[in-house]
Amino acid sequence: MQAVASLACPSCGSGSDRLYKDGLRYLSNGETVQRWLCRVCGYRFSLENRKSYNNCRTNRRGDAYQETKLLVEAEKALEKREAGATEQAADDFTGQL
Repeated sequence: MQAVASLACPSCGSGSDRLYKDGLRYLSNGETVQRWLCRVCGYRFSLENRKSYNNCRTNRRGDAYQETKLLVEAEKALEKREAGATEQAADDFTGQL
């Protein structure tokens, strides 16, 4: 068991060690993690080992927006190419007459 004296609030600028135990957090794998409440700033936190999401896309809405934007640009470029090919084919046809 961890001693309260060795803990410090991650939110406080000074790293306050004035903490309350604030219940348990029940994880999906059946484990429990102690939650803490800072008496100075009121920040609630737990000291579980979290996965690092640095290499993972977490902003799905932004990614979807970027994909949509790229698809629209590609579609416009395709329409321009098709329109240019149609005009060129029409010019070739009138030149043959």
